[in-house]
Amino acid sequence: LRNVIADLLAKSPEDRPQLAADVIERLGPAGDRVPMPAPQGESPTSQGQSGDGQPPREELEETLLVSLPGGDDRRSSFAGGVARTADADSGSFMAAKANAPQLLARETQVDQLERVASAVRSDSRSRLVVISGDSGLGKTRLAQEVRYSLESRGWFKGVRLLCGGGREEEAVRHLILRLLYASRLQGKKAEKRILQAASAYGISPIDCAALARWGAGGEQVESGPERIALAARVLRRIGAKRPLVLVLDEADNSDGFASAVLESLFADDSTDSVLFVLATSLRTVAQVGGPFRELFNLLASENKAFELPLGPFSPSEVDALVRPLVGDQAPTIASAVRGNPKLALEMARLSVRETKTELESLREPEDVEQAQTDRLASHLSSSASDHFPAQLLGSLALLGTPQASGLVKSRLASIWERARREVEASLDEWISSGVLVEEEEVLSFSNPQHERLLMGGDLLSLAEREAIVSQVAGWQIQHSNEIPIKRMMEILDHLPNHSPLLGPGWLHVSEVLIRRGDSRAKESLRKADREGTSVGERARIALNWADIALTVPDLSEARRWCERAEGDIQTHHLRALEPALARARARIARLEGDLSGAQRILLAAVAQQEQVTSQEGPVVEVAAVFTDLADLAVQAGRLGDAERYCRRSLRTLGEGLDRPLLVAKTHL
Repeated sequence: LRNVIADLLAKSPEDRPQLAADVIERLGPAGDRVPMPAPQGESPTSQGQSGDGQPPREELEETLLVSLPGGDDRRSSFAGGVARTADADSGSFMAAKANAPQLLARETQVDQLERVASAVRSDSRSRLVVISGDSGLGKTRLAQEVRYSLESRGWFKGVRLLCGGGREEEAVRHLILRLLYASRLQGKKAEKRILQAASAYGISPIDCAALARWGAGGEQVESGPERIALAARVLRRIGAKRPLVLVLDEADNSDGFASAVLESLFADDSTDSVLFVLATSLRTVAQVGGPFRELFNLLASENKAFELPLGPFSPSEVDALVRPLVGDQAPTIASAVRGNPKLALEMARLSVRETKTELESLREPEDVEQAQTDRLASHLSSSASDHFPAQLLGSLALLGTPQASGLVKSRLASIWERARREVEASLDEWISSGVLVEEEEVLSFSNPQHERLLMGGDLLSLAEREAIVSQVAGWQIQHSNEIPIKRMMEILDHLPNHSPLLGPGWLHVSEVLIRRGDSRAKESLRKADREGTSVGERARIALNWADIALTVPDLSEARRWCERAEGDIQTHHLRALEPALARARARIARLEGDLSGAQRILLAAVAQQEQVTSQEGPVVEVAAVFTDLADLAVQAGRLGDAERYCRRSLRTLGEGLDRPLLVAKTHL
């Protein structure tokens, strides 16, 4: 694919469409190039298609160039939908997307979605499809597959929006800019491109100007409802020019902006052609809360909304998925994962780290079994010494859960002693903390919710997710001070996308780097912010930016970040972060020369936290507040007060993690 894209860029504009058509001819079977039925009374040509079902050359060129490298998606539009292969024996269905797992037995759902898309093109009326089902069943892949397929034929433009994370407005803005080919531009260039592209879609001059103000540099001139209406109007005009397919992923986590845009779009009865595909981890639409459910019920009564539930795969289908990786173990794994293909692939990768070709070079079955055992043992043993808590917790917990097969359990037992010497300290941490329990040399979670999170079981509420991630990721990273920070960054870089460990992980890395004065802290903070962190983590990110600004020092910038953090803290009652906010404000006051003001801020924070110091998070921060008070006392020459504050700090912290640092502070 990289070579094809390079060729496209090297060719002259006149030659690109022919080259692209040749590539599609080689990649896609003939059946995939049969056009959808044209609307009643219209020929394919009247729908913008040539007589043989292929899009016109200029449309094909535009489609292929939408997502070339340098764009947001970094995939060409024919990467997923055109090269589709079917295996008659296994019923497998795979998009030609690099390093992607197979989709099994989803041809029926793809056909259903394409029929809905055909209806959108026929009557120019928008439709809403909700793909529901448990985690790991391929909802996002299915939605993206249909998107790529419709894009590749030149019938639809497609974009994807990841809901949640508190940044949906920014995501919707970027989505519109991408549709107008202005997502990579800034300033005057962005404004000029927006005005040109928007005019081509027939968007009114007033909306063009508002869009340019909103988009160029993110300036928010209009109010929230006006921006919602603006986004809906722009999407409606783009859809009138060429039908749109918008994939809204993780719709159950929406913070409201995307659902408000959808509601505004469907409220207007004017003609527009937008196919909305919502992927949600909830099992039924009835569980989707808020505006999405209300909107779905309203549109379903008008035959404009449809639910597409995905059920678990049969053991034979999962067997076909993992057999190329694990051979004869496939039936065992298939029976252990209860129809979850994502979990099956993960178990297969845990069992075999080598390629199928290398395994087939081993002649005897017992040799294959021993080789797999040795490789897993070697992986655990070599990995445990430097990053066991951050990488192998999920693996060991997965191997030790009741759902795992007896074969994998016995494999864990057989390698346990070999790896135990190097992982013993880390395991003891987990076991003594009560996060893990050990019975007959098999590890499992003491809290079944942890298992539910890793095993992709029942959907958890946002509060449950945040609580679990804070426990799991918090212990994983914060209790592992011996892990080299460089190694931890490598681990985080290799975790799968949307892993719940990415946000907390990068946030912790940034805090360590800030304490060290490392310039990489900024990039780590940006990565933490991109990973859809929780409200509490966003407030911590803002406080970390304030710390960085104070090292310059840039007091106005630090004050701005403190105000942003304070907004989240007060809105969501994040009392555990109040001491950190007070410390940042006190540092600002100290740098301004107001020592008495700094002392008042810190003492007020201590008074507010007196009733919550039994919780681990605030304890460390309250102890740090006392050390800051000791610093102020030393600076003012009040050594008796300094000693009293240091002793209070140590007494507050007890045997906490930062005790050595605070002991050193007592020597002031």
